[in-house]
Amino acid sequence: MYLGQAAIPLLVQERNEEGISFTWPNNPAANFSIPILVTQDGHSTEYAVPSTGERFPLAEDALLQVDPRVTLFRDFGTTEACVID
Repeated sequence: MYLGQAAIPLLVQERNEEGISFTWPNNPAANFSIPILVTQDGHSTEYAVPSTGERFPLAEDALLQVDPRVTLFRDFGTTEACVID
């Protein structure tokens, strides 16, 4: 995904007590739904969060996995390294 520019798009995730947001600072016109898996109290739910900087409410103790099915980002063989047992 180069979107017609030379710079590789940079996805920035910001998480605080109000939730999480995603932006593409070097390509603000990019707007993708970022798939996330949220696990809290033993239950997991998938959501799609816009990459427009909009804050998605998320509890501070919730575990988060970005693109759990590797549908947006390509798997470079590092998926296993991101799994916590």
